[in-house]
Amino acid sequence: MIDSITIRPAAASDAPVLLAMTQALAAYHHAPEAATLTVEDILRDGFGGQPIIWFWLAEDGAGRPVGYVQVGEGYAAWRGHRTLIVNNLFVDEAARGTRLGRRLMREAARFATARGITRMELHVSGWNPARQFYEAIGFQVRDDLRCRIEDAALDRLAADR
Repeated sequence: MIDSITIRPAAASDAPVLLAMTQALAAYHHAPEAATLTVEDILRDGFGGQPIIWFWLAEDGAGRPVGYVQVGEGYAAWRGHRTLIVNNLFVDEAARGTRLGRRLMREAARFATARGITRMELHVSGWNPARQFYEAIGFQVRDDLRCRIEDAALDRLAADR
């Protein structure tokens, strides 16, 4: 199966497929309700005039989507360097164990190095068995806490005087 899988940069016409795989990833993380992303969001942010996210799509020999990686840029303020943030990595259950995740991450790494980016980062939940995969391909899994503020809490902070 792995020999027949191709990886290519996603196109705007792939937005519905990217949305479906994002929803499947949210369900895998036991949070299907958290995936409020829309096709319009993907088109605006990934394929508009100035994209802020990029996707690579994996397809099997019949052209069926079997995985994707989505990245965006960040900034390592202490180092003064751009960073590539892996926002999502999804491999369909039928394609797991075929090294497809590694191939998708390699595409992201090639994108980073071609842009002069010297660091990739991602967030992985403690329960997620993918932690071992990320370590195996060279990521250092750290115990740093990720803090987040969003929605109403962000609005309250923004309105604070």
